[in-house]
Amino acid sequence: MAKALKYHSAHNFVRYAALLSLIAPIYFMGISTYASIITPDYSVISQAYSVLARHHMPNAILMTTGFLGYALMIQTLGPLLFINAHTKSLGILIWALVFIYGLSGIFASVYKDAGIQETIWNLSEGSMHDLASRIGFFAILIAIILSVIGLNKNISSNTWKIFSTIIVILTIFFAISFGLDGARLFPNHVGLMQRGFFITIMLWIFVTTAICILNNVNENKK
Repeated sequence: MAKALKYHSAHNFVRYAALLSLIAPIYFMGISTYASIITPDYSVISQAYSVLARHHMPNAILMTTGFLGYALMIQTLGPLLFINAHTKSLGILIWALVFIYGLSGIFASVYKDAGIQETIWNLSEGSMHDLASRIGFFAILIAIILSVIGLNKNISSNTWKIFSTIIVILTIFFAISFGLDGARLFPNHVGLMQRGFFITIMLWIFVTTAICILNNVNENKK
């Protein structure tokens, strides 16, 4: 009995903490949109988010706060997906990938300039930013794919699977267009392409978190 109550309490804590994962996309989009509007000579079409956070930019602190806040809040997604996974091992893997995604966001916000001066590991600040961003992108993309395969039936409806598949396809398209492979398909629209895969990933996080929380609430009422 005591073990069951402890298990129930842990699930409730994870569910309530995961509300931060609902807030995180809204928080980041609000901060980044506001920073984009108030920053002179900044183009959402041709410039990436990281430009707003560079050391010389007037609203660098604001944008850095957006990156860091999102990276920290999104960590609550990992345990939520873990408790909704088919198996413990798969849940741990998904949780680890979400952790890497959040951690990479912290690194990308710390090493945020495009400078060429070496920092650590003989890498420049710009190279560190690019490396952290790529690691985070692939981590969350793999986490989404594994979630489609590995979340339990209460979450993994056919509609949600179709939605998630569309998200994966669109995310890969925007990422390739942005130039994660080093060659940009639309060099004059870098900002739009980056916003494309940021939005698709955040939309998946928001929708999936909402479904997980609601389904867990309904289970508790039974």
